[in-house]
Amino acid sequence: RAGRSFEAALDAARGAAAIRARLAATLVERVTWAEQRGRATEREILRRRLEVHDPSGAAGRSLDAPATVTLALGPADARVAVAAVVADSAGRLVEAAPEPWGAARKLRLAPGSWVVLLEAPGRAPVRYPIRVRHDERLALALILPLAAAVPPGFVAVPAGRFLVGTDDEDRRRIFEAAPLHEASTGDYLIARHETTIGEWLEFLEASPAPERARRTPAADRPDGDAVALERLGPGRWRYRFRPAAGRTYTADTGAPLRYLRRQRRAAQDWTRFPVTGISADDARAYLAWLDGLGRVPGARLCTAREWERAARGADEREYP
Repeated sequence: RAGRSFEAALDAARGAAAIRARLAATLVERVTWAEQRGRATEREILRRRLEVHDPSGAAGRSLDAPATVTLALGPADARVAVAAVVADSAGRLVEAAPEPWGAARKLRLAPGSWVVLLEAPGRAPVRYPIRVRHDERLALALILPLAAAVPPGFVAVPAGRFLVGTDDEDRRRIFEAAPLHEASTGDYLIARHETTIGEWLEFLEASPAPERARRTPAADRPDGDAVALERLGPGRWRYRFRPAAGRTYTADTGAPLRYLRRQRRAAQDWTRFPVTGISADDARAYLAWLDGLGRVPGARLCTAREWERAARGADEREYP
């Protein structure tokens, strides 16, 4: 409303410098608001409007002031590199090549999205996506976990903030998503990939027969996909998969699943597919098994926010 009022006054006063300065100041506040909420498109539109009403650049100069990020790292000899997240020619956010590794503990980062890379001898490497605002002062304490403390196939995610939700009204309605806003998580470990059918079969083979029968994946929706596993003998299984309104594919242990009419990647190792057709109770039983083996101590299901942060990063890119 303030912006519209100043624009109306500017028109009535035939471009009075004092009113133009007030409008520029209002646009600076709106750019800051959009930046804080991760609304990159809106921020750029407002920046272009600001250029019209602030030809000298004086009002908008502060919007380009870099953020200062101070790192407290453990161990003390950890090395640091940073990589900018930029838009490619198709408008997708991609990670640029990292700057050279070094021992810097104070980073000056332009407003936007970055990935801080950390490594140290005997420690698990850490990738820390972060979105910084102009002229921000941010202190981060990041501890790299011992490499031996991170199970194979897992990555460490330090505590931090990120954007959650979406400002796309259609997505919000379909997925019942919240508006785009900043949230945070504590630190956690998360599997690099979804649990596969092969990993689930290992769990089933180690389970007593009644438990195995109860936990064997199966799902069949008349208007959707169908999936089933059948045990043919010790260590031998048959996998059936029917895409929605499609033909049923079948493959046995040791043989690939072959898709018809595919020109590329027609033959697939179905044991590497994400496991489906299981319940939340089945998933908890699998996690208890991993914990009991000591393979993933304290294994649990991740929360919705942990999943979104790991899959999305820190910025406003669309979360699938």
